[in-house]
Amino acid sequence: MQPVIVDVDTGVDDALALAVALAQPELRLIAVTTVAGNVDVGQATRNTRLVLDWLGARSIPVAKGAASPLLRKHRDARAYHGPDVLGGVVLPVERGGPILDTSAPEVIVRAARRYAGKLCLVCLAPLTNLAIALRLEPDLPFLIDRVIVMGGAFAVAGNVTPAAEFNVWSDPEAASLVAQAGFRIRWVGLDVTELVRLERSRWERLGNATDPRSDTRSRSWPVGIRATWADVVCAARSSGGRGCCAGRAHRLGARARHRPDGDRRGGGENGLPERSRWTSAGCAPGEQRRRASLLGAGARSRGRGDDVAII
Repeated sequence: MQPVIVDVDTGVDDALALAVALAQPELRLIAVTTVAGNVDVGQATRNTRLVLDWLGARSIPVAKGAASPLLRKHRDARAYHGPDVLGGVVLPVERGGPILDTSAPEVIVRAARRYAGKLCLVCLAPLTNLAIALRLEPDLPFLIDRVIVMGGAFAVAGNVTPAAEFNVWSDPEAASLVAQAGFRIRWVGLDVTELVRLERSRWERLGNATDPRSDTRSRSWPVGIRATWADVVCAARSSGGRGCCAGRAHRLGARARHRPDGDRRGGGENGLPERSRWTSAGCAPGEQRRRASLLGAGARSRGRGDDVAII
């Protein structure tokens, strides 16, 4: 199973995403990190713990992250999602499961080192935590297997302004840093996500299925969740890749900027840095050796024990 961290600002959409992640037998959710986005980071952390508890996933640690964007004031989406951004749903009392003293960016860095070359990071919120983690560990793009970002408006209009999608609009400086860092990254924009619909018939089937609190991997309840995941994949494919490739990340509005020394960070296809298109088998000259060294160091540093202790 691939180790996964999901970075969230948990509202109704991220609550469903956590259920999807838990229902995938090929994924192992090792931690959830929170950030200010739909709601302040404190509420996002509480929501995340409530949802994981309801899903029967009390053992998964939660790490609290950035309380505001890198350079801007936090602007939430309560007007759209409701006061608690969970649509007013009443969930059981907050769990007593693990909440980490370590900050979300540090958790990302430590997990990337522990699972060097294997970790998948799924970012469903503003990219503040990942941008901070990148500053803590400049080699992060070589340590993480891949990054999947829900963000951007590629072939469609934005949902906050005519051009901007909420997650990128919330912290465009963080999105710019991430887009230029050289991660193996896939952007899933509004042109993909808006094609996915949870129809009432499926909603009713889920409502009549096994209680997810009893067994998040039961044979009946996750069927609808797995089908929803399949919808996302099908929508991405039907979009022709318009919203799902690093090659169009420049249309996020996170434009390439000049470095202080005047050297342009860019020059790659569609204005992205060349490194954004590297793979483990196709790095720029000299980088293959450095990546192999990093991955080897990460493998040697791995120890035994649970994820909470390591992270």
